[in-house]
Amino acid sequence: MKHIVFTGERNYIGETLVTLGANTYEIEKDWLKWDSEEMPNASNNAVWASDGFLYAATGKKEYPVAVIDKEGNFIKALTATRFGKSHSIAESLNGTLLVADASKNDHVVHEIDKEGNLLRTWGTPGVPSDSGYDFDAWKTMEPTGRVPEETPYSKKPEANARIQSVVRRGGPFNRPCDFIQVPDGEYYAADGYGNCAVHRFNKDGELIQSWGEPGKEFGAFRVVHAVLLDRFDRLWVTDRENMRVQAFSRNGELLAAAYGNLTRIGRTCTDGKYLYIGELDGGISAFDLETLEPVGQIGAPKSFMRCHGLTPDPEGNLYISSNVWNPKNIIRLRKVQ
Repeated sequence: MKHIVFTGERNYIGETLVTLGANTYEIEKDWLKWDSEEMPNASNNAVWASDGFLYAATGKKEYPVAVIDKEGNFIKALTATRFGKSHSIAESLNGTLLVADASKNDHVVHEIDKEGNLLRTWGTPGVPSDSGYDFDAWKTMEPTGRVPEETPYSKKPEANARIQSVVRRGGPFNRPCDFIQVPDGEYYAADGYGNCAVHRFNKDGELIQSWGEPGKEFGAFRVVHAVLLDRFDRLWVTDRENMRVQAFSRNGELLAAAYGNLTRIGRTCTDGKYLYIGELDGGISAFDLETLEPVGQIGAPKSFMRCHGLTPDPEGNLYISSNVWNPKNIIRLRKVQ
Protein backbone atom coordinates (compact mmCIF):
# COMPACT_ATOMS: atom_id res chain seq x y z
CA MET A 1 0.00 0.00 0.00
CA LYS A 2 1.26 3.47 -0.91
CA HIS A 3 1.33 6.00 1.95
CA ILE A 4 0.78 9.64 0.92
CA VAL A 5 1.71 11.64 4.01
CA PHE A 6 1.10 15.39 4.39
CA THR A 7 3.36 17.17 6.89
CA GLY A 8 4.24 20.70 7.99
CA GLU A 9 2.62 23.78 9.48
CA ARG A 10 -0.51 25.32 8.02
CA ASN A 11 -1.93 28.80 8.32
CA TYR A 12 -4.00 31.23 6.31
CA ILE A 13 -3.03 34.89 6.52
CA GLY A 14 -5.59 36.42 4.19
CA GLU A 15 -3.83 36.10 0.85
CA THR A 16 -5.99 36.38 -2.28
CA LEU A 17 -3.68 34.29 -4.50
CA VAL A 18 -2.92 30.70 -3.52
CA THR A 19 -0.88 27.96 -5.20
CA LEU A 20 -1.33 24.20 -5.40
CA GLY A 21 1.31 22.36 -7.40
CA ALA A 22 1.78 24.17 -10.71
CA ASN A 23 -1.55 26.00 -10.42
CA THR A 24 -2.24 29.46 -8.97
CA TYR A 25 -5.76 30.57 -8.06
CA GLU A 26 -7.44 33.83 -7.20
CA ILE A 27 -9.95 33.50 -4.36
CA GLU A 28 -13.37 34.90 -5.31
CA LYS A 29 -15.55 34.85 -2.21
CA ASP A 30 -18.35 36.85 -3.89
CA TRP A 31 -18.69 34.78 -7.07
CA LEU A 32 -22.10 33.36 -6.14
CA LYS A 33 -25.13 35.63 -6.29
CA TRP A 34 -28.45 34.29 -4.99
CA ASP A 35 -31.45 36.09 -6.48
CA SER A 36 -33.22 36.94 -3.22
CA GLU A 37 -33.22 36.46 0.51
CA GLU A 38 -35.91 33.83 0.03
CA MET A 39 -33.41 31.37 -1.47
CA PRO A 40 -31.76 29.33 1.28
CA ASN A 41 -28.07 30.16 1.00
CA ALA A 42 -26.74 26.65 1.26
CA SER A 43 -24.71 24.19 -0.78
CA ASN A 44 -23.52 20.78 0.37
CA ASN A 45 -22.02 19.74 -2.97
CA ALA A 46 -22.15 20.83 -6.60
CA VAL A 47 -21.28 19.61 -10.09
CA TRP A 48 -20.61 21.35 -13.40
CA ALA A 49 -22.81 19.51 -15.87
CA SER A 50 -22.47 19.02 -19.62
CA ASP A 51 -25.01 21.79 -20.33
CA GLY A 52 -22.66 24.41 -18.82
CA PHE A 53 -24.54 24.99 -15.56
CA LEU A 54 -23.56 24.32 -11.98
CA TYR A 55 -26.06 22.15 -10.11
CA ALA A 56 -25.83 22.50 -6.33
CA ALA A 57 -27.34 20.15 -3.75
CA THR A 58 -28.57 22.54 -1.07
CA GLY A 59 -29.76 20.09 1.59
CA LYS A 60 -33.00 22.10 1.81
CA LYS A 61 -36.41 20.50 1.35
CA GLU A 62 -37.89 23.60 -0.29
CA TYR A 63 -35.08 24.02 -2.86
CA PRO A 64 -33.14 20.74 -2.98
CA VAL A 65 -31.15 21.57 -6.14
CA ALA A 66 -30.11 25.04 -7.30
CA VAL A 67 -29.03 25.84 -10.86
CA ILE A 68 -26.28 28.46 -11.29
CA ASP A 69 -24.70 29.89 -14.45
CA LYS A 70 -21.03 30.54 -15.28
CA GLU A 71 -21.17 34.06 -13.85
CA GLY A 72 -22.45 32.82 -10.51
CA ASN A 73 -26.07 33.89 -11.04
CA PHE A 74 -28.84 31.79 -9.53
CA ILE A 75 -31.12 30.67 -12.38
CA LYS A 76 -33.75 28.45 -10.78
CA ALA A 77 -34.41 25.71 -8.26
CA LEU A 78 -35.42 22.13 -9.07
CA THR A 79 -38.30 21.25 -6.78
CA ALA A 80 -40.31 18.55 -8.58
CA THR A 81 -38.83 15.67 -6.51
CA ARG A 82 -39.02 15.55 -2.73
CA PHE A 83 -35.74 15.29 -0.81
CA GLY A 84 -35.15 15.14 2.91
CA LYS A 85 -31.53 16.29 2.61
CA SER A 86 -29.95 16.55 -0.83
CA HIS A 87 -26.34 15.85 0.13
CA SER A 88 -24.39 15.16 -3.07
CA ILE A 89 -24.95 15.54 -6.78
CA ALA A 90 -23.29 14.04 -9.85
CA GLU A 91 -24.07 13.85 -13.56
CA SER A 92 -24.74 10.45 -15.11
CA LEU A 93 -23.42 9.38 -18.52
CA ASN A 94 -26.75 10.25 -20.13
CA GLY A 95 -26.91 13.73 -18.60
CA THR A 96 -29.28 13.08 -15.71
CA LEU A 97 -28.50 14.01 -12.10
CA LEU A 98 -27.73 11.51 -9.33
CA VAL A 99 -28.60 12.95 -5.92
CA ALA A 100 -27.90 11.15 -2.64
CA ASP A 101 -30.42 11.89 0.10
CA ALA A 102 -28.66 11.81 3.49
CA SER A 103 -31.74 12.55 5.57
CA LYS A 104 -32.10 10.44 8.70
CA ASN A 105 -35.49 9.30 7.36
CA ASP A 106 -35.03 8.64 3.64
CA HIS A 107 -32.02 6.37 2.84
CA VAL A 108 -32.20 6.68 -0.95
CA VAL A 109 -30.50 7.97 -4.07
CA HIS A 110 -32.70 9.66 -6.66
CA GLU A 111 -31.98 10.06 -10.35
CA ILE A 112 -33.69 13.19 -11.69
CA ASP A 113 -33.70 15.03 -15.00
CA LYS A 114 -32.55 18.64 -15.30
CA GLU A 115 -36.05 19.88 -14.66
CA GLY A 116 -36.09 18.02 -11.36
CA ASN A 117 -38.44 15.18 -12.36
CA LEU A 118 -37.88 11.80 -10.72
CA LEU A 119 -36.61 9.06 -13.05
CA ARG A 120 -35.40 6.33 -10.70
CA THR A 121 -34.79 5.60 -7.03
CA TRP A 122 -32.13 3.35 -5.50
CA GLY A 123 -32.89 2.06 -2.00
CA THR A 124 -36.18 1.74 -0.16
CA PRO A 125 -37.60 5.08 1.02
CA GLY A 126 -37.77 5.23 4.79
CA VAL A 127 -36.05 1.86 5.33
CA PRO A 128 -32.40 1.96 6.52
CA SER A 129 -30.04 -0.96 6.11
CA ASP A 130 -28.92 -2.78 9.24
CA SER A 131 -25.53 -1.39 10.34
CA GLY A 132 -26.38 -0.85 13.99
CA TYR A 133 -26.61 2.89 13.37
CA ASP A 134 -28.66 4.77 15.94
CA PHE A 135 -29.35 8.44 15.30
CA ASP A 136 -30.33 8.85 18.96
CA ALA A 137 -27.46 6.79 20.40
CA TRP A 138 -26.45 9.50 22.89
CA LYS A 139 -29.89 9.46 24.49
CA THR A 140 -29.34 5.78 25.23
CA MET A 141 -25.76 6.15 26.43
CA GLU A 142 -26.04 9.24 28.62
CA PRO A 143 -28.22 7.77 31.41
CA THR A 144 -25.79 4.85 31.79
CA GLY A 145 -22.75 7.09 32.29
CA ARG A 146 -21.05 5.83 29.13
CA VAL A 147 -19.50 8.41 26.83
CA PRO A 148 -18.46 8.11 23.19
CA GLU A 149 -14.86 8.56 22.15
CA GLU A 150 -13.96 12.19 21.47
CA THR A 151 -12.49 13.03 18.07
CA PRO A 152 -10.06 15.83 17.18
CA TYR A 153 -12.70 17.95 15.47
CA SER A 154 -15.87 17.07 17.36
CA LYS A 155 -16.46 17.38 21.08
CA LYS A 156 -20.21 16.87 20.69
CA PRO A 157 -21.18 13.60 22.37
CA GLU A 158 -24.42 13.28 20.41
CA ALA A 159 -22.56 13.44 17.06
CA ASN A 160 -19.77 11.10 18.15
CA ALA A 161 -22.19 8.57 19.64
CA ARG A 162 -24.18 8.55 16.41
CA ILE A 163 -21.13 7.89 14.23
CA GLN A 164 -19.69 5.28 16.58
CA SER A 165 -22.99 3.38 16.75
CA VAL A 166 -22.18 1.81 13.36
CA VAL A 167 -20.88 -1.66 14.27
CA ARG A 168 -21.13 -3.57 10.97
CA ARG A 169 -21.47 -3.05 7.24
CA GLY A 170 -25.03 -2.89 6.03
CA GLY A 171 -26.42 -3.03 2.52
CA PRO A 172 -27.68 -0.03 0.53
CA PHE A 173 -28.52 2.38 2.16
CA ASN A 174 -28.27 4.05 5.54
CA ARG A 175 -28.03 7.81 5.04
CA PRO A 176 -25.95 7.66 1.82
CA CYS A 177 -23.53 10.53 1.23
CA ASP A 178 -22.47 10.19 -2.42
CA PHE A 179 -23.38 8.32 -5.63
CA ILE A 180 -21.53 8.48 -8.97
CA GLN A 181 -21.48 6.81 -12.36
CA VAL A 182 -18.08 6.06 -13.92
CA PRO A 183 -17.15 5.98 -17.65
CA ASP A 184 -17.85 2.27 -18.22
CA GLY A 185 -21.36 2.68 -16.77
CA GLU A 186 -20.88 1.23 -13.28
CA TYR A 187 -22.10 3.13 -10.23
CA TYR A 188 -20.41 3.58 -6.85
CA ALA A 189 -21.91 4.79 -3.58
CA ALA A 190 -20.39 6.21 -0.41
CA ASP A 191 -22.80 5.00 2.27
CA GLY A 192 -21.95 7.05 4.63
CA TYR A 193 -23.52 8.72 7.63
CA GLY A 194 -25.27 5.60 8.88
CA ASN A 195 -23.08 2.92 7.33
CA CYS A 196 -19.41 2.09 6.65
CA ALA A 197 -19.74 0.82 3.10
CA VAL A 198 -18.72 1.39 -0.48
CA HIS A 199 -21.30 -0.17 -2.82
CA ARG A 200 -20.62 -1.13 -6.43
CA PHE A 201 -23.45 -1.46 -8.96
CA ASN A 202 -23.38 -2.66 -12.56
CA LYS A 203 -24.46 -0.42 -15.45
CA ASP A 204 -28.07 -1.50 -14.90
CA GLY A 205 -27.91 -0.30 -11.31
CA GLU A 206 -27.85 -3.77 -9.75
CA LEU A 207 -25.69 -4.29 -6.65
CA ILE A 208 -22.67 -6.51 -7.37
CA GLN A 209 -20.33 -5.84 -4.44
CA SER A 210 -19.89 -3.97 -1.14
CA TRP A 211 -16.87 -3.48 1.12
CA GLY A 212 -15.89 -1.68 4.30
CA GLU A 213 -15.99 -2.12 8.06
CA PRO A 214 -16.23 0.39 10.93
CA GLY A 215 -12.91 1.36 12.49
CA LYS A 216 -9.64 3.26 12.24
CA GLU A 217 -7.33 0.68 10.65
CA PHE A 218 -6.49 1.06 6.97
CA GLY A 219 -9.34 -0.25 4.84
CA ALA A 220 -11.95 0.58 7.49
CA PHE A 221 -14.07 3.73 7.66
CA ARG A 222 -15.66 6.27 9.95
CA VAL A 223 -18.15 8.11 7.71
CA VAL A 224 -17.72 7.17 4.05
CA HIS A 225 -18.38 10.64 2.67
CA ALA A 226 -17.50 10.65 -1.06
CA VAL A 227 -16.13 8.55 -3.92
CA LEU A 228 -14.16 9.42 -7.07
CA LEU A 229 -12.63 7.33 -9.87
CA ASP A 230 -9.33 8.64 -11.28
CA ARG A 231 -7.77 8.10 -14.71
CA PHE A 232 -5.75 5.17 -13.37
CA ASP A 233 -8.97 3.32 -12.46
CA ARG A 234 -8.47 3.84 -8.73
CA LEU A 235 -11.46 4.58 -6.54
CA TRP A 236 -10.64 7.29 -3.98
CA VAL A 237 -12.91 7.01 -0.94
CA THR A 238 -13.25 9.88 1.52
CA ASP A 239 -12.96 8.52 5.07
CA ARG A 240 -14.15 11.69 6.78
CA GLU A 241 -13.79 11.16 10.52
CA ASN A 242 -10.48 9.31 10.11
CA MET A 243 -9.21 12.40 8.26
CA ARG A 244 -7.90 10.52 5.25
CA VAL A 245 -8.64 9.45 1.69
CA GLN A 246 -8.15 5.80 0.76
CA ALA A 247 -7.71 4.35 -2.74
CA PHE A 248 -9.09 0.99 -3.79
CA SER A 249 -9.18 -1.08 -6.94
CA ARG A 250 -12.58 -1.43 -8.57
CA ASN A 251 -13.11 -4.68 -6.62
CA GLY A 252 -12.17 -3.29 -3.21
CA GLU A 253 -8.43 -4.00 -2.87
CA LEU A 254 -6.72 -1.32 -0.77
CA LEU A 255 -4.04 0.46 -2.81
CA ALA A 256 -3.11 3.74 -1.08
CA ALA A 257 -4.03 6.17 1.67
CA ALA A 258 -3.49 9.94 1.99
CA TYR A 259 -3.33 11.23 5.56
CA GLY A 260 -1.23 13.25 8.00
CA ASN A 261 -1.66 17.00 8.28
CA LEU A 262 -5.28 16.89 7.10
CA THR A 263 -8.58 17.76 8.76
CA ARG A 264 -11.85 15.89 8.19
CA ILE A 265 -12.32 15.30 4.46
CA GLY A 266 -15.46 16.52 2.72
CA ARG A 267 -14.90 15.65 -0.93
CA THR A 268 -12.19 15.17 -3.54
CA CYS A 269 -11.99 16.19 -7.19
CA THR A 270 -9.44 15.89 -9.97
CA ASP A 271 -8.23 17.71 -13.07
CA GLY A 272 -6.45 14.59 -14.31
CA LYS A 273 -3.04 15.69 -13.02
CA TYR A 274 -3.78 16.28 -9.34
CA LEU A 275 -6.24 14.95 -6.82
CA TYR A 276 -7.59 17.80 -4.69
CA ILE A 277 -8.71 17.01 -1.14
CA GLY A 278 -11.38 19.36 0.21
CA GLU A 279 -11.19 19.59 3.98
CA LEU A 280 -14.36 20.15 5.93
CA ASP A 281 -12.65 22.12 8.70
CA GLY A 282 -10.89 24.49 6.31
CA GLY A 283 -8.43 23.98 3.46
CA ILE A 284 -7.49 22.10 0.31
CA SER A 285 -4.58 19.69 -0.09
CA ALA A 286 -3.35 18.12 -3.34
CA PHE A 287 -1.12 15.34 -4.59
CA ASP A 288 0.11 14.21 -8.00
CA LEU A 289 -1.95 11.31 -9.34
CA GLU A 290 1.02 9.79 -11.21
CA THR A 291 3.69 9.99 -8.50
CA LEU A 292 1.29 9.92 -5.52
CA GLU A 293 3.37 12.63 -3.85
CA PRO A 294 1.93 15.73 -2.08
CA VAL A 295 2.24 18.99 -4.05
CA GLY A 296 0.76 21.51 -1.62
CA GLN A 297 -1.81 22.65 0.90
CA ILE A 298 -3.77 25.90 1.17
CA GLY A 299 -5.99 27.22 3.90
CA ALA A 300 -5.92 25.99 7.48
CA PRO A 301 -8.30 24.69 10.13
CA LYS A 302 -11.04 27.23 10.86
CA SER A 303 -10.28 29.27 7.74
CA PHE A 304 -13.14 30.17 5.39
CA MET A 305 -12.21 27.27 3.05
CA ARG A 306 -14.71 24.92 4.65
CA CYS A 307 -14.88 22.31 1.91
CA HIS A 308 -17.89 20.11 2.40
CA GLY A 309 -17.95 19.91 -1.39
CA LEU A 310 -15.31 20.57 -4.04
CA THR A 311 -15.70 20.46 -7.82
CA PRO A 312 -13.80 21.73 -10.90
CA ASP A 313 -15.12 23.29 -14.09
CA PRO A 314 -13.74 22.63 -17.61
CA GLU A 315 -11.43 25.67 -17.34
CA GLY A 316 -9.69 24.33 -14.23
CA ASN A 317 -11.35 26.61 -11.69
CA LEU A 318 -12.26 25.04 -8.34
CA TYR A 319 -15.54 25.61 -6.48
CA ILE A 320 -15.86 25.13 -2.73
CA SER A 321 -19.29 24.24 -1.36
CA SER A 322 -19.10 25.64 2.15
CA ASN A 323 -22.05 24.37 4.13
CA VAL A 324 -21.72 26.51 7.26
CA TRP A 325 -19.05 29.17 7.63
CA ASN A 326 -19.18 31.16 4.40
CA PRO A 327 -22.41 33.17 3.91
CA LYS A 328 -22.04 32.99 0.12
CA ASN A 329 -21.76 29.17 0.36
CA ILE A 330 -19.95 28.62 -2.94
CA ILE A 331 -16.48 30.13 -3.34
CA ARG A 332 -14.62 30.12 -6.65
CA LEU A 333 -10.89 29.63 -6.87
CA ARG A 334 -10.26 31.08 -10.33
CA LYS A 335 -7.25 29.52 -12.05
CA VAL A 336 -4.91 32.29 -13.22
CA GLN A 337 -1.96 30.13 -14.34
